[in-house]
Amino acid sequence: MAMTPPSTPQKGVQPLVAEESAKKKLKTRFQNRRAVEEQVERCMKAHFSHLTHIYLESCRVDGKPLRQKILDDMIEKDNGGRLGARYWADLKQQVGDGEDSVDSIVVDDPSQTVSDDLQIALERAVDTNNSKRTLEPLVSFLSSTGGLNQKELIRLRAFCV
Repeated sequence: MAMTPPSTPQKGVQPLVAEESAKKKLKTRFQNRRAVEEQVERCMKAHFSHLTHIYLESCRVDGKPLRQKILDDMIEKDNGGRLGARYWADLKQQVGDGEDSVDSIVVDDPSQTVSDDLQIALERAVDTNNSKRTLEPLVSFLSSTGGLNQKELIRLRAFCV
């Protein structure tokens, strides 16, 4: 009677458990750090496209930058790094709508005015003639002033954006 080699299974014989576990290992999804970072980038574009890049990079959630928070949460998850709709809804609530605190200022006293020196300094800083454009008047105004009123702060912020 001829013997078959041990690597070929005989009819009616179940395959070894090690072979089944090897097949399952091939099907599992392996994510290295680069793949997860790319996934974080795609998710941020999908869920926060309405916010500016600068706001997203400066935003912190639970003491961490937003990108790092999402990355840590994806790595922590057991289901391949996918985060559910509830996670994104909660995170969007924590991030906010992208408004800076200066945007939400309501002027208490409508009689406040923007000082002439600040107005002139801002006009010189955005002058269309390159030879006349300078930041020196603005820097000297800001260093010599004791503080800005709410209207001046709003005007200065509008200049910066």
